[in-house]
Amino acid sequence: MHQLDFGTAHPVKHLFTPIDAEEFEQFERAFRPFVEQRQEIYTRIPGGGAWPEFEPPREKILEYYLTEKTLALPRGARCLDVASCLSLFPNYAAEHLGWTMIRQDMLYEHSHSEILFPSITGEGDTAIHFLSGDACSLDLEGDCLDAITLHCSFEHFEGDGDRRLMAEAMRVLRPGGKLFIIPFYVGDRGTFQEFTRGEYAAGCQFTRYYDPAHFVMRVLAPLDQPVHLEMRYYPNYNEVDPSFYCAYSLTVIKDPLHPVDRVARWLKRRWPTPAPAGANGSQPG
Repeated sequence: MHQLDFGTAHPVKHLFTPIDAEEFEQFERAFRPFVEQRQEIYTRIPGGGAWPEFEPPREKILEYYLTEKTLALPRGARCLDVASCLSLFPNYAAEHLGWTMIRQDMLYEHSHSEILFPSITGEGDTAIHFLSGDACSLDLEGDCLDAITLHCSFEHFEGDGDRRLMAEAMRVLRPGGKLFIIPFYVGDRGTFQEFTRGEYAAGCQFTRYYDPAHFVMRVLAPLDQPVHLEMRYYPNYNEVDPSFYCAYSLTVIKDPLHPVDRVARWLKRRWPTPAPAGANGSQPG
C-alpha cells in the first residue's frame, strides 16, 4: 500500500481497504432500478433530444457503494451531496438508508429542478431537498450536517474553491461530522497538476490532481480548527473491474467537541448575548 506522507499536524489514519466484489455486486443489483429511473428523467428534460440515453458506469455505482460503506450513517442522518446534478445517490440514500438528503448544484438555480425532475423527489417525499448556489457559501446553519459527499467533484473546484469548500464544510458539519471525497486524486510528491479544458480535464472546465504537500498547504493549513483524516486505498480496484479508477478516497472528520465545549455552545445558542445598547445604528432609549 502507498502510505502517502501528509506531514501534517492533523492526525492521518491510512487504511488498506480491499473491495469486496461479491458485496459490491449485491449493491449494484439493488441500485439498478435507479438507473432505469435516471434514463426516464433525461427523456423528460425540455429539449431532451440533446441528452443521450445515459447508463451510469459501474465506476460511479462503485463510488456510491463505498460511500455507504464508509460513512455508515444511521437512519435520519442529514447528508449534503455536493455537485449532485442528476446523481441518483441521494435517491438511494433516502429510500434505502433513511438519510435526509440535500442535493446541491449550481445547475438547480437555473433549471427549476423540482419541476423538471419530479420523479427525483417523488410524491410526498420530504427526505430529499434541493439547494442551489455556491457550495463554498451554503445557505445552511452551522453544525447542521452529519456528512457531506463529493463524488468526482472536489477536483473540479477552480481557483481557491477547494480551500473555501473545505472551510465551509467545517462550518456546516456537526462536531464529528464527515466530509467524504471519492475518488481522491492524489499521488506521490511532485504529482500536483492542474488541467483546463483542451488539456486533460475529463470533459470538465477544470481538474486538479494533488500531491500530499499541496493538499496540506492549499486545503488544510488555512483551517482554523483541527481535523482528522482517513485515507483509504483500494488495492484491488481494477481487478474487480478493469474500467475502475477509484484508487483512493479521503474522509475529513471535524474534530469532536470536548463535553465542556458542547455545553458552552448549547448555552450560547439557548441564551445568546444581547446586542449592546446603540448597536446597529439604534439610539439608546
